[in-house]
Amino acid sequence: MPGYTLLEVVVGIGIISLVATLLAVGYPSTRDAQELLLAEQQLQSLVRDAQERALNEERLPDCLATVAEEDSKLCSDSGVALRGQVITLFADTAGADQRFTAGLDFVLAEVALPGGVTAVDLDLVWLGVPPTTTLYANGLPVLDDAAPAAVTLSYRGQSLTVDVFPAGYAVRQ
Repeated sequence: MPGYTLLEVVVGIGIISLVATLLAVGYPSTRDAQELLLAEQQLQSLVRDAQERALNEERLPDCLATVAEEDSKLCSDSGVALRGQVITLFADTAGADQRFTAGLDFVLAEVALPGGVTAVDLDLVWLGVPPTTTLYANGLPVLDDAAPAAVTLSYRGQSLTVDVFPAGYAVRQ
């Protein structure tokens, strides 16, 4: 009678169990890496948005309504503020500090980082003077590509660093 022996069945079950165990062990680290990758992509998108707003001197009507007419240029100085698990896209209307000041600067958007990803606190502000922009990191100018601003994202013991350049792009180290 054709069929499988008990030994063949046990070996087959053993191989399937081994493969399933290897996949289950690797899943959490793959998920952690995916969370960090998603956070990096969100950061890259918001960085590019802030730099483009500053370069184009974009002034939203909602922002203009919050500042004096002679200060309307402030609405086009844009930045991102990283605070724990939140990235804030803002117009730097609080003055010449080139930093995010909660309650004073005009918030354009707040984006929660995925899962439990956290970022080291950092303010990045682009001042727009077309045809270029100037990047400030925590109030200090980032003058060239040789020394970009570094953003560190962390999740469950893993971390990655993203370099942010004056031209508005962000690249993983």
